[in-house]
Amino acid sequence: MSKRLPGLTLRLLLFAATVILMLLFPPPSHAQSTINVPADQSTIQAAITAASNGDTVLVAPGTYTENINFIGKAITVTSSGGPSVTIIDGRANGSVVTFTTGETTSSTLSGFTIRNGQSNFNTPGFGSGGGIFISSASPTIRGNVITGNQAVAGIGISINGGSPVIQNNTITRNTQCCGTSGNGGGGIHASASPSAIDASPQISGNTITNNSLSGGGNGGGILVDSYSTPTIQGNLIGGNTAYNSGGGVALLNNALVTFVQNIVVNNSSLAGGHGGGMYLQGTNYTIVANTIAGNTAVDTSSGVYAWVFGPPFVFRDNVVVAAAQVPITCYNANTSFIPTFSFNDAYSPSAQAWLGVCDSTSLPGNISADPLFKNAANGDFHLTQGSPVIDAGDNSAPNLPATDFDGNPRITDGNNDGVATVDPGAYEFAPPPPPTVSLSPSTVTFPAQLVATSSSPQTATLLNTSGSNVSISSITSSGPFLQTNNCASTLSSGSSCTINVVFSPIGRGVSTGALTILDSASGSPHVVALSGTGIAPVASFSPTSLVFPPQIVTTVSPSQTITVSNVGSAPMTINSITITGDFAFDSGCGASLNAGASCTINVSFAASAFGNRAGLLVISESADSSPQNLGLTGTGVDFYLNVIPSAVSLVRGTSYNLTVSLAPLGGTFGKPVALSCSGVPSHSSCTLSPAQVTPGSGGASSVMTVTTDKTKTPIGTYVLTITAVSGALSHTTQVSLVVNGKH
Repeated sequence: MSKRLPGLTLRLLLFAATVILMLLFPPPSHAQSTINVPADQSTIQAAITAASNGDTVLVAPGTYTENINFIGKAITVTSSGGPSVTIIDGRANGSVVTFTTGETTSSTLSGFTIRNGQSNFNTPGFGSGGGIFISSASPTIRGNVITGNQAVAGIGISINGGSPVIQNNTITRNTQCCGTSGNGGGGIHASASPSAIDASPQISGNTITNNSLSGGGNGGGILVDSYSTPTIQGNLIGGNTAYNSGGGVALLNNALVTFVQNIVVNNSSLAGGHGGGMYLQGTNYTIVANTIAGNTAVDTSSGVYAWVFGPPFVFRDNVVVAAAQVPITCYNANTSFIPTFSFNDAYSPSAQAWLGVCDSTSLPGNISADPLFKNAANGDFHLTQGSPVIDAGDNSAPNLPATDFDGNPRITDGNNDGVATVDPGAYEFAPPPPPTVSLSPSTVTFPAQLVATSSSPQTATLLNTSGSNVSISSITSSGPFLQTNNCASTLSSGSSCTINVVFSPIGRGVSTGALTILDSASGSPHVVALSGTGIAPVASFSPTSLVFPPQIVTTVSPSQTITVSNVGSAPMTINSITITGDFAFDSGCGASLNAGASCTINVSFAASAFGNRAGLLVISESADSSPQNLGLTGTGVDFYLNVIPSAVSLVRGTSYNLTVSLAPLGGTFGKPVALSCSGVPSHSSCTLSPAQVTPGSGGASSVMTVTTDKTKTPIGTYVLTITAVSGALSHTTQVSLVVNGKH
């Protein structure tokens, strides 16, 4: 005897089965797709609105005058041509790009110039983020140029909460407008509220230059404040100005900041503050392996102004250089904390290295010596041979990257003492460079060249610009380009050799290739970009065949026209034009046809017989390897003449009626046909009624009456001829006539 399951148990089993089926057979996911702008959507915002998570919005080169908002979508918005040719212009109407709907790092913006944004107190950004406004969101901003924007603060990029990735962008020439707010951030402003769960921006690899806070505010390049905890690494921060503190960088309040391996140079703090390079106010700062040089401040605190409230504070492996001002200044009003420094080079040729309450002696490694930059006046802050900074750092510094600002190994034995030790500053000293060469020009563009011919040579010159020999391993060319050269295997200092390149296109259109030189010089392989356009005529025929309506035999149709066009890029030679079949032509084409030109050929049809007639218009020209055959067809129309009966015997004095039939051949015969007869004996007659008929499509007939005279018509056998004539067309048929004397 079976037992029934209780209702609750049954429902639980059904639920479990449903879950298992869903795990085994999940619903299909959205297929990622690419939305092209403007091909698929006319604006970037329209494409974003139409996109689904995982999609890519691919934007063609052009200037797009609009303001865009990612509206929370995990999509990639990128350009096909890069920021130099793909511009989003914000029309001075708020932030150019907005992320305020919880976007994650899967929301990516790359490859654009972001310009002409203006955020004032009446826009959604409330004066922040002229270029890009981020609030409680974590998008990825990579490979853009953010320039020419205006705002009160966070002019280039404003980050208010969230952990965005700001990477490899150029943030330049953004200026303050519309008042001041007490904040700043000419290039970037990163802040967060105390309750922010995730506020750790990653700011790396950016070039942040020539941004201005001339009206008021801190951090001409970067401002971090209010609980934001960014990592700032590998950025060039130069030429920025702030009216208040931190011409290059200002780190304020309770921000927890990791500031590693940046170059902070030639920034200015104007009348209202301190720290031309960096201004530190607060706590929780890790400042490691940076180069800070050439900055200025009105109060002479050129490099770093540190007003640190308490630990943790790490300032290690940095190079801070001031020309006629103080490299590092420390201040501790309202706090008893004295910041300590280790393994830094703080140097000024005409001022004291440390000012204020800086502790540069309790911890080891601090020096004050000229770091011997390679060429600081021209922006080259690499160390040179003999620099006292080489191998003077601390390998255990926190957050020390594995590679330096150039991507070279970070810890090497630069002074050849057998111990690999990091160099303070953003650059690790590198051994003397390999020899150098110049290869000019860097690109060669050939004039248009006829396909299957060779151009005149163009020359590239390889010059040894170094003091040592250069070994040349190989010289090759790719694409439809051939090279010859007079280069030996070794190129001595100051000498040069030449490479001649010839362009031999094998097809129409743009061809690209490269002249590649493998050698021992820096930057090898050295490449000359090659390009040229192959031109050739291209013949086009319209139409490619002609069909003539039915035409009466021996008559000539109205002409039909074939247009011959050269749709290629070079003149086309017309060698010959011939025709076959029942067709004739009249050509308006000369011996050649320029690119883009056309000519006409008039063709007529003169059927020589009824039925389908075919022929060819044969055109031989230089665009094609063989003559082009254009089909010609038409139908000849005729009629068939018949008499019934074909033999008649009658007695003199009587008459006889015969039927003359005309049947169309090949189609409708729409012309009238005149009928006549001949060959009757004397004193007799032959009449046709009607004497003119039109065969049409179904044929026509006439009654032929033969009449004889009883006494006068001669007895005998005769052949009567019936003739049918329409224009130049004539047909005959015959009837045998026997005249008897009696029955």
